[in-house]
Amino acid sequence: MPLPLPGEYATRILATEVLEHTAQPEAIMEELVRVGRPGARYFITVPDSRSEILQKPFANPVYFTQPNHIQIFDKERFVRLVENSGLKVTRYETWGFYWTFFMSVFWLVHQKGDLQGSVLDSIAPPYHPVLQSWSNTWAGLMELKGAEKVMESFDQYLPKTQLIIARKG
Repeated sequence: MPLPLPGEYATRILATEVLEHTAQPEAIMEELVRVGRPGARYFITVPDSRSEILQKPFANPVYFTQPNHIQIFDKERFVRLVENSGLKVTRYETWGFYWTFFMSVFWLVHQKGDLQGSVLDSIAPPYHPVLQSWSNTWAGLMELKGAEKVMESFDQYLPKTQLIIARKG
């Protein structure tokens, strides 16, 4: 699992939607910290636990097995993982209500268990008409005056993604 990089090599480390796929997120974080120079900035994302918990009862079971999501991180666990690796969290954010809703509908469309391997490979156009309708509805909502505040509220209460920006001491 070691990255093919020398220690203290990088000033910027990007790990998006990685940690939920591994049985050893602590080991992954240790490796990310190893390759970062002192002062390096880290941009790390994982799915939000609220979105994962919402989908679990009706998602295809393959979504919560290898190579897909085998870890679920709530805010406290995610922050603790990053801090225990030796990094200092400088920012925490969530977003992505659109994708939480999209994936919930996606599972209804794909109830027959026709998914294998990486679920991400199955999320591609042409989309089912209901998914396309959701995308069109969202785009229309975004054009309304004041929509940004409503969308921010949705993102706060039912986000798809958590982000931590951190720094190596």
